[in-house]
Amino acid sequence: MVKPLQLYTISREKLYGILLVVFPLFLIVFIPRPAIAGAQFIIFPIIVFISAVVLLSPSNLRAKLLNLDQLGNILFILLSLMVIVSISQTVNGMEIAREVIPHFDKIFCVSQRLADEAIELGANSDNVVLAPNIVNTEKFRPLNKDECRDKLGLPKDEFIVIFVGHYIERKGPLRVLNAINSLNGNVKGVFLGKGKQQPVGENVLFADSVPNDELPTWLNAADVFVLPTLAEGYCNAINEAMACGLPIITSDIEDVKAQVPDHTGILVNPNSSGEISEAIERMYFDNATRKLLGQSARNLALERFRESRAKKILVQINFEYANNEISFGE
Repeated sequence: MVKPLQLYTISREKLYGILLVVFPLFLIVFIPRPAIAGAQFIIFPIIVFISAVVLLSPSNLRAKLLNLDQLGNILFILLSLMVIVSISQTVNGMEIAREVIPHFDKIFCVSQRLADEAIELGANSDNVVLAPNIVNTEKFRPLNKDECRDKLGLPKDEFIVIFVGHYIERKGPLRVLNAINSLNGNVKGVFLGKGKQQPVGENVLFADSVPNDELPTWLNAADVFVLPTLAEGYCNAINEAMACGLPIITSDIEDVKAQVPDHTGILVNPNSSGEISEAIERMYFDNATRKLLGQSARNLALERFRESRAKKILVQINFEYANNEISFGE
């Protein structure tokens, strides 16, 4: 007599419980360690506890503790949290950086702060090369101010402050405009850029983006460059203004202080429109200091940007390659 086929059945409660254990184990096995660190130590113990309740409790008690709808909802919520934490850990740039940076042969940084951060994240200091952005000093050079203003249709009898950058809070176009508006006299602003913080008002002569080829003309039409930025790496706009021989008013923050020494400009609290306006006012009334700072800025740009940045990087790469070839041959 043929025995009827017996199928092993499993309750939905046990199935949910098994999934609660299997899924986090799957994440631990197949997702890189930094990605599941948060989930592993925050959510995983909770999942294990609930799984134990589901799997070990008598069926009648299990039914009282967790009916199917409750169990399904808890499963969905916990697994969603597991995925969210895993993703957030995966995109944690600092964790990833600590994993990969020690394996790089060379790391090129545009500022000393970034170089220090690379070393803190595990880079060998011998492999970190400081390679700041540079400017073409033939393109960005001093030009006749009156001729530039004639070309752009700007008034010759106004003291013009120029801002170059995105119209965002970090760059501070509205802080510059507030500083200009607080001053008496013929101080006007030119704002080159785009963004949500659009400068408008009677003291704004121009506010829009312009082609890069026209930047030297706009810079040379101004009397002072102002950029109260909250954070920078190594600012190209500052470099270009210095190369054009403009005095600089910018932020008293670590990166910028290394870029703009005292003899080339004035450093201010970037969040203080009062300090910004005082610096502008000083440049307005002190023509001798304004010219001295501008000339010093131009001289520093010529000194800094003699060596091609690309050449410096290629030299470093070729040196490393040559050393590797020699080591391999030996």
